[in-house]
Amino acid sequence: MQENADRNKLAGQIVELQKQAQKIGEDAVNLAQALKGNSKTQGNWGEVVLERLLEESGLQKGREYDTQLSLVGEDGSRRMPDVVVRLPEGKDLVIDAKVSLLDYEKFCNAEEEAERNRHLAAHVNSLRTHIKGLSVKEYEKLEGIRALDFIFIFIPIEAAFMLALQQEPGLYREAYDKHIILVSPTTLLATLRTVENIWRYEKQNKNAEKIADEAGKLHDQFVMLLGELDAVEKHLDKTREAFSAARSRLSSGRGNLVKKVGDIRKLGAKTKRAIDGQWLDADEDDLPESDTPSLAAPDSAIQEE
Repeated sequence: MQENADRNKLAGQIVELQKQAQKIGEDAVNLAQALKGNSKTQGNWGEVVLERLLEESGLQKGREYDTQLSLVGEDGSRRMPDVVVRLPEGKDLVIDAKVSLLDYEKFCNAEEEAERNRHLAAHVNSLRTHIKGLSVKEYEKLEGIRALDFIFIFIPIEAAFMLALQQEPGLYREAYDKHIILVSPTTLLATLRTVENIWRYEKQNKNAEKIADEAGKLHDQFVMLLGELDAVEKHLDKTREAFSAARSRLSSGRGNLVKKVGDIRKLGAKTKRAIDGQWLDADEDDLPESDTPSLAAPDSAIQEE
């Protein structure tokens, strides 16, 4: 049984490896096609890679980030940033994935050193031109964009990102001074997960504030309930006092109402119930009881003249 289970488990793992290998192959084909295509094809492929990173980051689409927003500037011009990542406290990050990698593809396929150097310089200049063009788009003036921290330029190929910075180390600083950050899949994923952590802590803090607020309300309600209980106790005390006074008037002292009603029975009234003894005063003299009392004098007591 154990051997069969291990065999089935191994078969499942082989199938999963086949799926992963197929996916890697498809990604490689897509990469090759993107690098050989035009700038728009490369941009579309970069957007696909960017979407995958956003999914892996844990951020929720439509809540922590939006894609392909159509926004209008003050001059009426329309902008469509690839991704807008929302941050707490009214801040946004714009991610641009429209980087051209045509020169990088030519660099990779060049055989002569001089040709490679020429295409490498063109690759760096392409990124620098993109940085300058993005810095004048004035995303902060678009309706629907909140105060910006930075704009990210996403380079979907790690090697292209590293190669440009190795060739021109000052390129990153140039972009940073314009509030633009160059990011690769690795650095962007780390940044997005940091943003996800910030949102998680923000939610936890809001929950803590809500819990504290609800706890304060509960405390106040409890104090009010104690006050109401004190008021009820006072009313109960007054009720006991009133009841004691009424009972005293009813059953205490000679000639009280309970005694008078009891005397009616003793005088011969036809009754079915007797007053409970707790209401009677045992120290008082009661009239003798008679089953058949007579209110008239006996005949023998009448004298004839």
